[in-house]
Amino acid sequence: MSKEDNFDLEFRPAYFGPEDLQKHYGARVKGELRRQAAMDMADAGDFDEEVMSSKLSEEHREAVGAVHPWLMGGEYLPDFMEKEVEIARVTLASTTMDVTSIRAQKSDDGYTFRIVDEYENEFEFVPKTSARPLSLRELIRIIDDCELVTGPRDMNLEGGCTPEEIYDFATVTSVFYPELSGYFSEANEAWLVSDVSAPGTH
Repeated sequence: MSKEDNFDLEFRPAYFGPEDLQKHYGARVKGELRRQAAMDMADAGDFDEEVMSSKLSEEHREAVGAVHPWLMGGEYLPDFMEKEVEIARVTLASTTMDVTSIRAQKSDDGYTFRIVDEYENEFEFVPKTSARPLSLRELIRIIDDCELVTGPRDMNLEGGCTPEEIYDFATVTSVFYPELSGYFSEANEAWLVSDVSAPGTH
């Protein structure tokens, strides 16, 4: 796994309040490629209502899906609830760029958390509620406990893929936790090194 000394694991961001437009759209647009485009547009001071909307109309979703399946990545996630934002997502390099979204909803007592994907899977994790935003350590533990990165990778490994082909099959991003992506990038690379060097594994 990653060397924890390289990361501020006690970091807790603010999910709500003043924020720049790039973070605003990065936490609220469901489609992965569209989310990236919306963030780029916000950073450049541009605006496109269709690109930067939280979700696409059914007609538009079918139209873009006919162009390339990756354009559907994240578009079939459940809609956001009131006062809810995405705090992190796991994106797979699959045919349809499957996305799992970790979300926080503001409540009277703090925050309620849920994990959703495009297949109505249910995820068991703790904490489900908190008086304050999750620390980076707590968020990493949720991702690890739910096997959001390791599960798809192990499934591909068992299916015949080589470690080099699938070590970074799942990537983690967050507009609230700037170190989260780097943490899992290091973890993926560490897994590759340990798996390739393990005697008798391949």
